Amino acid sequence: MSEHGASDWGSAEWCTALAEHFFRPDVAQLPVLFFVDEDLLAALHPSGRRDAAVACLGRAVRSGLAGPEPRGYFDGFERRGRQWKLRGADGAPPFLHLLALCVLAATRMGTGSVAATNYRHHLCALLELDDAHMPAGFRDSLYYLWETLTWWLDVHLGGALGLSTIVEDKHYTHIGYPISQTLFRSADSLKLDDFFRWIALRPGEALDEDVLAAHFRAWAPGRGLSAGALRMVSEEQFGATIARILGGFARTWDGTASRAGNERRAVLRVVISAYPRVSVSLMAEQPDGFPTRLQGPFAGRTVTAMAQDGVFTLSGSVEGRMLLRGLVLGSGDARLVLAGGEVHVLQLDPELGGWATTSSIEPGVRHWLLVSPSQSDDVLAQIGRCAQERGVETDAPGALRGWTIVRNVVFDDAAALSGVLSSQRPTNRHRLTLRGGLPLRATSSYLAGGAPDLWLPVAPNDEPALTPLLDGDRLDVRGEQVRLADVIDASDSSTHVVSWAGTTRRFTTVASAVRSPPPTQVPAHGVQVDTDGKVTAHEPPTIDPSLDVRIQGAVVEGPAVRPRPAPVLLHRGAQRAWLLGCHPGQVDEVQPPRTPAWLTRAGLTDRLYEARAAFDVAWLVQRWTLAPALRIRAVLDEMPSEDVGESAEAVALWARLLLNATLIVRDDGAPERLDLYRVLADRISDDAGVA
Repeated sequence: MSEHGASDWGSAEWCTALAEHFFRPDVAQLPVLFFVDEDLLAALHPSGRRDAAVACLGRAVRSGLAGPEPRGYFDGFERRGRQWKLRGADGAPPFLHLLALCVLAATRMGTGSVAATNYRHHLCALLELDDAHMPAGFRDSLYYLWETLTWWLDVHLGGALGLSTIVEDKHYTHIGYPISQTLFRSADSLKLDDFFRWIALRPGEALDEDVLAAHFRAWAPGRGLSAGALRMVSEEQFGATIARILGGFARTWDGTASRAGNERRAVLRVVISAYPRVSVSLMAEQPDGFPTRLQGPFAGRTVTAMAQDGVFTLSGSVEGRMLLRGLVLGSGDARLVLAGGEVHVLQLDPELGGWATTSSIEPGVRHWLLVSPSQSDDVLAQIGRCAQERGVETDAPGALRGWTIVRNVVFDDAAALSGVLSSQRPTNRHRLTLRGGLPLRATSSYLAGGAPDLWLPVAPNDEPALTPLLDGDRLDVRGEQVRLADVIDASDSSTHVVSWAGTTRRFTTVASAVRSPPPTQVPAHGVQVDTDGKVTAHEPPTIDPSLDVRIQGAVVEGPAVRPRPAPVLLHRGAQRAWLLGCHPGQVDEVQPPRTPAWLTRAGLTDRLYEARAAFDVAWLVQRWTLAPALRIRAVLDEMPSEDVGESAEAVALWARLLLNATLIVRDDGAPERLDLYRVLADRISDDAGVA
């Protein structure tokens, strides 16, 4: 910020201060809301006073006003903006202070003695102009300047200092772009972490922005959002802006907080391990930046969770009171939170090495339930009535005596659960999803008569305005699960579109051949697949379909079907490992995956791991500590090929590994094959001068 005093602040100081506050490297690729009110101006201005800051900004803007003729009051700002853009758009836009004043006027709507929709009065008061008419030139000049700010952020800088959220409000003639910066408040941004948890967003998961916006529309009612944010959700004109806001913050979601949040909260989960004996613990994966020790009060004492190998574990035993009341452990802005309850639903979690709590029951997936003594009879009765599968019941161990563990419970349908299970009723993680049915190998294709079920993020009675459409027609829905096979003819063979809250899902039903083919002439479906693996065309069953992919029962073949190379098992004890193909230059160095922390805690080892190359692997080379250090063994009975299509460096490495590794014999033909490879490798080395 400038070192000038409050009395010296003019256009340059305001533009610099505003740019440094809003547009920064730490918000790269994130949506930026240019929200300016009196509190912000006071925070930026050297005086620290709201009245002084507003008066100073008004003077700075008024000093740049032109006369009403010939091009309006704001012609000077527009000319400076055009000159700045033509000269390379270096530094802060020289018109930011004017845009800030326009947004400030929008924040004052609804105050004073004028109508709540009167923007002109507040703008003219700040400009000290007569408010009988909108200032001349406002529409043309200001629209150009708002669009130039968007160009500077999104195009010229490529999002390096943030992304624009500016959009025109079609309901107002003059407020236009400024109102788009006042609708979604900072307090609304702070609630996005709850939304991301509601849809079970995984860190790094890529969801289309329109899909995020659709689910946000379902989540938003009753969540305490501002009136402006709810308006953005409900009006189509703001769809692109709300989608950009959600997408930007979703990209920074780490499971604890987005950049919108102030406090980082990770979920402390109940984990039941069955090996070597049944035990119950409280655990959480350690997010980046979390300390290794977190503490919190419980029942008059302090309890502690310590992190080891990236996993927090509660010290001491787990008590029933913890499971009922919940628990919060923290240090600084880091929190581990256990949600209390009478029932805890668990899914198998490989990272934690046991059955760990999840937010709700997922259809078709095995769960364990940990149930309190007071609710066990009711829960067991509902499971017996509604679940498709259930396993045995056992008593919980240790300090959880009286609690019941119910194993391997599966709900395939949206069961009407009640009581303590009502909040755990089967959902698909609050996602719009097609699942079940009779799927074919082709993407989003199903056998005719076996259309998938549609799972809605929310029950229709919770949000009746969000009614799904099938091929443009409203569906009569009674719950989260919609059986599309009941409304699509069993003989139908066509593409269908499901629409919901502004997003769509497509799938195709494919008619069966409906006949037993002779053994020598098997009819097949013909499918055209694009480069992204999506089906773009389908040919009904014939003896010899002409399209690039032919599907014969469980066999998929054809000129467009690329075979997937088989994986190779490698020993983790090797220092380095390479996979070699039969073509010179086909070589991939592989790295072992991270060992799950639960294996270490359980005293188990993962000596082998699986790796896959983009080519068929003919040889495996590994470097060991003991002699012979470099060892090679055959993987595939494949002769060498002289077809060289890789880089010179890859070809040289391929040849060097073949020439220097010691053969580990696994089959009778390996020595002879290796000799042939080495002849080719030797020639390559001579040609390239490889040592």
